[in-house]
Amino acid sequence: MAKSLHARLVAYRPFGARIGILAMPVSFSASMLHNDDGAISIEYSLLSGDVQAFDRKLTDGLEVAVEVSDGTGYVEPDNARFVITGRSGKTDDRTRTITYSGQSIGWLLSKAENNDSSHLLADGDNKGKRPFYSSNPGTILKTLLDENKARGGIATGLTLSFDTVKDSAGAAWAKKYTLYYSLGTDLQTILSSLVNGGGCDWRTSARTLKLWNADSTTLSRDLSGSVVLQLARDISEAPYEESIADLASTILVEGDNDLLFRMDNPAAPTPWGKWESYSSQGGVSDKDTAQAFMQTTLDDAARVRGQYTRDLIVNDVDWLPLIDYHAGDWITAPTVNHGEKVRVREIDLSMRQNEGLSASIALNDIKYDASVRQAKKIKGITGGAALAGSESGTTASTDHDHRVPKAPQGLIVGTNAYIGSDGYAHGLATAMWSAVSEATNDTAIEISSYALEWRKHVDGAPWHSAGTTDKTRLGFGGLDCGTVIEVRVRAVPTYSDHFGEWSEIVVATVESDVTPCSVPSKPVVSSELGVVTIHWDGRSSTGASMEADFDHVEVGEGTGAKSMTLVSATQAGQGDYLITGLTTGSSHSYALRSVDHAGNRSAWSDIASVSVASAVPQETLDSINQDIAKAEADAKSAKTTADGKNKVFTQAAEPAHSGLTNGDLWQKLDANGHISSVNVWNGSRFAAYGLVADSLLVPGSVNGSVLIKDGSIEAKNVHVGNGEILTELLKARKIVTDDVAAGQFKGYVFTGAVFQSSEMDKTGFKLKGNSLDMWDSTHTQTVHLDGEGKNNVLTGTFRTAVSGPRIQITPDTGSQAIGGPESYSGKSIVFMSPDFASSPEIMGSHASSLVGDVSGLTMWSGYKTAEDPGAFGQLQSRPRTKGATGTGITSEVYFTANTNYSGNTTDKSKAELILKGIGGSGATAYLTAYTPGGGTSQVGILAKKGDVRVGMTADANTQYVYFGGKLGGFNGKSSNTVQSTFLQRFWRCFFGGSGTGDYGIVSMTWNPPDYGYYRFVASADTAMGFSCVHTGYDSDSNTSTCSCQIRGYGTRGEDIYACAFGVLRS
Repeated sequence: MAKSLHARLVAYRPFGARIGILAMPVSFSASMLHNDDGAISIEYSLLSGDVQAFDRKLTDGLEVAVEVSDGTGYVEPDNARFVITGRSGKTDDRTRTITYSGQSIGWLLSKAENNDSSHLLADGDNKGKRPFYSSNPGTILKTLLDENKARGGIATGLTLSFDTVKDSAGAAWAKKYTLYYSLGTDLQTILSSLVNGGGCDWRTSARTLKLWNADSTTLSRDLSGSVVLQLARDISEAPYEESIADLASTILVEGDNDLLFRMDNPAAPTPWGKWESYSSQGGVSDKDTAQAFMQTTLDDAARVRGQYTRDLIVNDVDWLPLIDYHAGDWITAPTVNHGEKVRVREIDLSMRQNEGLSASIALNDIKYDASVRQAKKIKGITGGAALAGSESGTTASTDHDHRVPKAPQGLIVGTNAYIGSDGYAHGLATAMWSAVSEATNDTAIEISSYALEWRKHVDGAPWHSAGTTDKTRLGFGGLDCGTVIEVRVRAVPTYSDHFGEWSEIVVATVESDVTPCSVPSKPVVSSELGVVTIHWDGRSSTGASMEADFDHVEVGEGTGAKSMTLVSATQAGQGDYLITGLTTGSSHSYALRSVDHAGNRSAWSDIASVSVASAVPQETLDSINQDIAKAEADAKSAKTTADGKNKVFTQAAEPAHSGLTNGDLWQKLDANGHISSVNVWNGSRFAAYGLVADSLLVPGSVNGSVLIKDGSIEAKNVHVGNGEILTELLKARKIVTDDVAAGQFKGYVFTGAVFQSSEMDKTGFKLKGNSLDMWDSTHTQTVHLDGEGKNNVLTGTFRTAVSGPRIQITPDTGSQAIGGPESYSGKSIVFMSPDFASSPEIMGSHASSLVGDVSGLTMWSGYKTAEDPGAFGQLQSRPRTKGATGTGITSEVYFTANTNYSGNTTDKSKAELILKGIGGSGATAYLTAYTPGGGTSQVGILAKKGDVRVGMTADANTQYVYFGGKLGGFNGKSSNTVQSTFLQRFWRCFFGGSGTGDYGIVSMTWNPPDYGYYRFVASADTAMGFSCVHTGYDSDSNTSTCSCQIRGYGTRGEDIYACAFGVLRS
């Protein structure tokens, strides 16, 4: 029975009651996916009928359901409930059309996390993780959702149709897993990992989360025998794409805790022998769990992967999407083999006013949409199938890996131009390269990311970081259009302490902006009193706002695009342009074209035509003509002047000159028989007749003393009845008026309360009172200059000069650690010089690519040419791990002076000072001098007073430590109350008596600090030069005294001089 598909939108309060049907949307599109979140986009005009649902803040929350019908009543299908998370529009849109966007309600699982720290393991290989031992998917999800519900999270509004024993169909759970999840892993990630591990499938029905055993026939129904779609009858278009690139015959699986085994895939085709692959199962430490997760990976790797998108016919057909079949069902549809059993992966609905409803389906198992693949957080079979949401299971030694990754191959750089927020064109480059998998010694090596750099194609130009990525593609912007750049990339290994070799340098020219703005709308032209007014509403030919890079419009005159003559090139935006000096009654045609900041010109707009109106109103001309006709009739009999001395000629042709008398008048007639001029005979020719009078009174026109001479009027006051003065040039010492409309102003001083480029609010510039304000094309304020000097704002990049030496302040800048993967973003002040390869710079950092938020100040000395010596200083407060606070923060002072600042880190000499205050762990300080070759490498500490120098030097060349000065403790004494490295004493001991062969004992005693043991070396000297000294005596300084005994033989009566030297030992 043939039927048709209908759809409507219904609004709900968040986790609440139904609001009502969303009538008359401008358009909407919605997607319903199998085992994944869909999305919705709605265009809605707030001027339409029922706007109650959208008359709220975005933070108030809104749910929208898609309901469908085949004519027998509307129902909400599975996966058709969405949460609105964003909206966009234009403040100056007269239709008040807003675009609302959102995700399916299952997306809320990303806002619930494994946040219960009481279940984390305290020790072992999985220390700090949440374990689930031999647990089914229902147990894992319900446990985490119940905990979230107790915390007042998103689970408070969701209903679960499964439990820890049975799935949503009432069947017992078929699979169990042993898994470990890190604190903070969200439930959407955990659910995706279970789905991709073959543990379950899921859907939502309104606000109910449903979970089934994987491939449950209740969810994935086999309708291939009944639902058969055919081209032309059910399907309007049928593109397809297939690939065998992801086939794999044997896979090496690695998990945590030294788990390593191989799985063969006998079902996979082998046209070129077995294709090998590798999979890292992070968070999995037992083989049974790893094999269970790998089975679906093996199944996918054993067949041709293809995408078949089918545009559906939705009127008068037998089978309708969302009515007869859903995402996840198996149906029969044409592929390259025509009628083939395929799974419905996605159903899309879209509708636009006056165009009706349309639908399409995606079949089989490849989704090329990059945003969907990113959201799933799952790698393909050739890149590994790490279990999303758990810690990586790969382990490797970091102590002895010094291998160097090979250079990436196949670097390709493409460029394009884009319009920035400042309305000007900037360059964008996109680089692509092949993945690196081997070190230079041809062994396999793990790569964590790639570092990309660029520089201008100029000798000695410095390299700049373009960023890092774990993909093989990266785009970077902010380039100058038309600039020639060089690009290179290298691999950053996961475990090795050496960065990879640089790729070959690729040279590319950054594209320029060659796309003009839209064609302007048709101008509105009018004429009055001899003046033509050309009005433009500031919009495009389609009624839309002009693009951000719009600069001005040009006014052209002509009857066609090829014959246009430029009249004006300075019309900045919406408003009027006036044209004077035209002949009354003549016809003129005008058009507009837009010009952007790059100078690109659009095509001419539609042409508007106008006839020039007379400078004198028609009613006035009619009155004058009537008066002239009456005067001519009255004067027909009077052919001489009143005194009878002169003749009066009223005719078109000039009278013959013979017989004329000075003062004879010739009233010249035009083609219509009207007097066009009065001339007087001066004896040699007819000259223009001059009228001299104290006052010339024309009712309603002139009042007072007037001189009309040489095309000018001099009068104290001029009153114009119709309120307008038409002249080529108006000169006045002062004009007082409420409103002035003109195409251009030229003058010396303009005084007024407000000067502005547009009457619209938050548009262009406004000079008002004692402040200047400016807004960009998005109506965001960028400039505020306060005459009081209390609150000034200037946004954007500032330069003290256009070129040459200058200072530049940049609000958004970045830097890259030389030889390292970390990059920083912040704001900077650059002291630029075009003669320097790198200019001095001061940068304030607020974000790191590795650890997130940082607070720091960085200084560069710059250098004249590449690889010159340079200096660098950095002050930072940074977390040791991303997101850490308090004791997880380290304050660091780092200063370095390098002999080759921008070159390779392994062959440069440098001196470094590193000071660290390690939160919760103490502090360290290091002063280092490093030279890789035969140069000098010394570190010294020196105190100088006059010619006296005391200090210490460490010399790597001689491998000696040199001390200068007397040895002592911190207070300069050999005996003190603080730690001393050395103790010494010298004195003279007298034995007394006489005779020979006797010996005496000399004891030396100190009161050293209460710290460790001292090792003493002693010597003695007698007049006979013979002594026996016991040396190497250990003494415990923990006692109250520290002593050393010397036994010496000598002649009685002789002095013995003794010396002892003690060194603090470990």
